[in-house]
Amino acid sequence: MCRKDSSDKHSFKGHAVQYREVQGHETEKFLSYFKPCIIPREGGVASGFKKVEAEEHKTRLFVEFVRSSLNHDDVFILDIESKIYQFNGSKSSIQERAKALKVVQYINDPYHDGKCDIATIEDGKLTADAKSEDLWAIFGGFAPLPRKVVTDNTQSIDDLPTRLFG
Repeated sequence: MCRKDSSDKHSFKGHAVQYREVQGHETEKFLSYFKPCIIPREGGVASGFKKVEAEEHKTRLFVEFVRSSLNHDDVFILDIESKIYQFNGSKSSIQERAKALKVVQYINDPYHDGKCDIATIEDGKLTADAKSEDLWAIFGGFAPLPRKVVTDNTQSIDDLPTRLFG
């Protein structure tokens, strides 16, 4: 049992202190240790006990890699071998866009040696350009994103199962 010392109310007398964090409900303090973000990766790490083969670069969308994952309300990052795309939904906030840009720069540095092209795609932009055509080609061609339909049977985000995509 840890006895509190009245002279030092933050002293734990050498005893370990543990905190529990639940995925999707992390505290700000916990997230502050992983700036600008946490990017989960499949596989392991090389160590004295385990040898991991170097893997080829995999195209990653940081949600499920299907067109239906994209929407007008959020910002998405697509990382392919030669380019990183930031897709800004037309209703996304400036804070989301700024945070996503930090994540894009974070991905570019360690995973692409800072040499990867970065393309920002603005949702709802009527004029097509080469970088947006490239993005849509990855998804099999351009098609408008569906608008959200509000129903009476809406589910809270807290009711959805937690899933992690890498």
